[in-house]
Amino acid sequence: MRCCVLFCVLAVAAASSIGCVRSLPTVKSRYLDERLRTIPQSAAPVFSWHAERKGLKTYWLGQNVSVEARAHVPLNQADPTGGTWEIRGRNSEGKPVLFIGIRERYTNSQGTELAVIVPPLDLDEVPDGLYLFLEPNISVTLGKVTSIAPVVVLTEIRDHMFKPFQVPIPLIPDRKSPLTPAPPLGPSPPEGTPIGLG
Repeated sequence: MRCCVLFCVLAVAAASSIGCVRSLPTVKSRYLDERLRTIPQSAAPVFSWHAERKGLKTYWLGQNVSVEARAHVPLNQADPTGGTWEIRGRNSEGKPVLFIGIRERYTNSQGTELAVIVPPLDLDEVPDGLYLFLEPNISVTLGKVTSIAPVVVLTEIRDHMFKPFQVPIPLIPDRKSPLTPAPPLGPSPPEGTPIGLG
């Protein structure tokens, strides 16, 4: 009888431990809240997008993520990363998936393509969780913005490090126009477990 009771206690403890590990943390960070600029009320033009991605296999098990984005992008500029972005993400439980900045790519002196998050991110100040960063995909011709086709990327940060998990999520404009086109529709992947091509 004692063995049965002990087994039941251990089983409950193990189940509770697994549940704690696999529940997406609720991230609260003053550091992250104060890093990014907000769009002034008088700013114009301001564009908006949305997106949703379901069935994501993360460290915290399956997650459904919805995203809302706003941006003030001056149309007379030569900087393809210019603008002020406000991006809010949530999972299906309503837990926030915070925006951490813009990924800027560059090529170093050896010809290797690298990337950084702008503004700089102190990973020691970032709790474990799911986060969003942005690739603005702003096209500029002769000093004028000709299209904005942003993509957010869902990523995991654990133990103060970026993990390999990264899922691009194209944003859908609330108002489609030549300046803010809808993302191209690719083929739907078959249902299954992801596996490497090697």
